[in-house]
Amino acid sequence: MKGFEITTEGKYFARSGVMEGERILKDYKIVCRLPSMKAALSVIKNKVLTAGLKKKYADYIAYQTHVITKVTPLDDESAKDLSKAEVSYMDRSALLSFIKEYALPVAAKYYPGLAALREAVSFCKEDKKGYLKKFELRKDDLAADIEVARMNPEIFAKENDEEETEEIILEEIVAPAPKQKKKKRLNTKANAKVAKDRVDALAKDEFTDANEEDEL
Repeated sequence: MKGFEITTEGKYFARSGVMEGERILKDYKIVCRLPSMKAALSVIKNKVLTAGLKKKYADYIAYQTHVITKVTPLDDESAKDLSKAEVSYMDRSALLSFIKEYALPVAAKYYPGLAALREAVSFCKEDKKGYLKKFELRKDDLAADIEVARMNPEIFAKENDEEETEEIILEEIVAPAPKQKKKKRLNTKANAKVAKDRVDALAKDEFTDANEEDEL
C-alpha cells in the first residue's frame, strides 16, 4: 500500500463528568493513513481529527492543538518520498539522520523535544551561521531547562502517559573533520525523558491554525 501512517498528538477539550458544561483539557494521540504528505497536517485537521477523536474518546468536545509526531512510510516508494519531505514532518530518528547527512552543527542533546529539534534543524539548514550565533546565546538556558526538568519530575512529568516515551539518543553533532573518529552515543533515556515531555507539551500548545496556513 502506497502512503504514510501518521501519528498526530495534541490536547482536546473533554467533559469533566463533575459539573454540567464544565470542560477540561486532556492529551490525545491518533493514528491515520494518508496517500501523501502534501499539506498533511491540514488534511488531518479538516478530514480526520473530529471524526477520529469522537470515535476514540467518549468525552470529546473539540480539539485544541495538533502536531504530527511520527510518520511511517508504508512502502519503499513512500520511504523515498519521505526522505525529501519537509523537516516539519520528520520524527526524531529522521532528524538525526538529516543532521548527519548534511553535516549540520546541531547539538541534538539540547533539544529533547521534537518540535524544538525540528525548529533548530530547519533554522540551521537555512542559515547555519545565524543558527550557531543564536545557539551560543541560548546554550546555557537550554541546558538549564533540561536540568531543571530532570530535577523536578513532579512538576514537569507528563500526566496520564499510557505508553513509554521513546528512547532518546543524545548526540553532539558537528561537521566531520578528516579522519576523525566517531564519537560513541550516550543512552540517557532516564535523564532525558522528563525534559522531552516538558518541551513537547509546551511546543504542542504553540501550534495554531496560523502555523498550518504558513505550511500550506
